[in-house]
Amino acid sequence: MSSLADFPKLIGSFGFSREDDESSKGALSALGERIQHERRCREAQAEQSIAEVERHRAAEQRLRDVAAAKHRAEQQVGRRRRTR
Repeated sequence: MSSLADFPKLIGSFGFSREDDESSKGALSALGERIQHERRCREAQAEQSIAEVERHRAAEQRLRDVAAAKHRAEQQVGRRRRTR
């Protein structure tokens, strides 16, 4: 059986009647539960990916801030040396 991961752009809903589920001996309920489980897993992975990107951006910004502060400090030291 293929996985929903094989269909990354799949969008839709899954519904069925109680009679249909009974006639399929619960297979429709089982499929619905599997779809819900995979959807929740994908959402969790997406949230984790977003959080990782945000942490990476914050770390990059801290590095840029440190580099800028270092540059400003070096410029001030250079100015002081020239004025002496």
